[in-house]
Amino acid sequence: MADEVHAKLSDLRSSANQLTTWANESAGLFGQGHTEMDDAGAGWVGGSAAALSAAVERLRTSANALTGNLDNHSAHIHTVANELHLTDAERRNQLSRYSEALGPSSLDL
Repeated sequence: MADEVHAKLSDLRSSANQLTTWANESAGLFGQGHTEMDDAGAGWVGGSAAALSAAVERLRTSANALTGNLDNHSAHIHTVANELHLTDAERRNQLSRYSEALGPSSLDL
């Protein structure tokens, strides 16, 4: 037995848009922070400079993974909303064709 799913297309699309917004805002903030760290470490030399550079690169990688995941989830939610809309429209059309094929109901008095 399948579980019931109740979804409002507008809510799905709104959620997907919010994820995209968070991804973009986060990417901007992360980028600013990484630039500030790079600038702060400009005078560093030797092992300290290498350690800071490696740490900032790990942060960049982590930030890119996070914002990429947000974007991917947003894209998947948009896809689900579109497929749900198309499936609902297809089922509605099938029901309309079926009811038209039956003709007028004997209950229509």
